[in-house]
Amino acid sequence: MHEIEKLSQQQEKIMRLAADGLADKEIAHATGLATGTLRTYWDRMRKKTDSRSRSEIIAKVMREQYDTLRSEYDLQRVLLKSLPFGVWTVTPNGQFEFWNDWFTEYGGMRSSEIAKHGCRALMLPEDLVASGIRWNKARESGEAYSSLVRLIRANDQTAYWHELRLYPLKTPAGDIEYWCGSAHAIAPAYPA
Repeated sequence: MHEIEKLSQQQEKIMRLAADGLADKEIAHATGLATGTLRTYWDRMRKKTDSRSRSEIIAKVMREQYDTLRSEYDLQRVLLKSLPFGVWTVTPNGQFEFWNDWFTEYGGMRSSEIAKHGCRALMLPEDLVASGIRWNKARESGEAYSSLVRLIRANDQTAYWHELRLYPLKTPAGDIEYWCGSAHAIAPAYPA
């Protein structure tokens, strides 16, 4: 499929209202346009998208937007996977949802271990308690979290100091949607 010409903001709004199931009269009322003007918009959108109907316009535009988002998503995943430190996301209740390859490379962890324990599985027991207390306070307050902990590297079973950081990603209403985390080795990475 060839790239379609970008719709104007007004055309995009009209297309989205139609995708939500509104009829032309409802779209005209919602946008403040006369129905004749709305027909002109639809004609221009058909030409821009090389479409024969409203449904085809919606399908082509949504497909192109999906393809663009998918490409950006794939690029971001590749970039995150290539980082030489740990990155992950956690749900508000503490469930790991995404993590990069660092967990396997540094910690020698399997996906089931990462999903269940995350960085906790790599921590020394004496760091686990203090870090857990700080993490629980951060979750209750909704504030960013930072902690210095020792994480055990799988290939030599040596614990190295890392700074853990978690930042809340909040909805417009202020609710926490995800926590975004990272684990950075303290440079130079001296054994604990």
